[in-house]
Amino acid sequence: MVVILGFGAFAVAMNYATSERNLLQATVDAAALTAATKLPNPNRVTAMALLYVQTNTPAASPDEVVDRTDVRVGNWDPVTETWSPGMAPMNAVKVTLRQASNNGNRLELFLAPILDLLDIKATAVAAFQVRGRIIGLARRSNFVES
Repeated sequence: MVVILGFGAFAVAMNYATSERNLLQATVDAAALTAATKLPNPNRVTAMALLYVQTNTPAASPDEVVDRTDVRVGNWDPVTETWSPGMAPMNAVKVTLRQASNNGNRLELFLAPILDLLDIKATAVAAFQVRGRIIGLARRSNFVES
């Protein structure tokens, strides 16, 4: 019976963690897209991304999820689909959000605290085309075991 309850707690905890990761990914996607409209000015890009995250973060405290260093401006090469930080022309922004122990906001697993080993990270890159249109969004979210 204990084993069955343990598996149930694990299933509920993983479902909750996946749900929180998806919310974090949706927030970072929108923050990157919004910030890309302020390119090529790095200060305006960072300010817009931080403002968006602060007003729309569903999990944890926004100040704990994102830092100024988590918003980076660089170059998106659509041919190779690669992002290079700080490269000219600055046509893309990369935003990363984290719920992690080193941020002091690790995801609390309420039914399985013994399994509290997961950090959540979500990243999105949005590129801005010369004609003023957003041309793409590259995204990645994952669980990082610590």
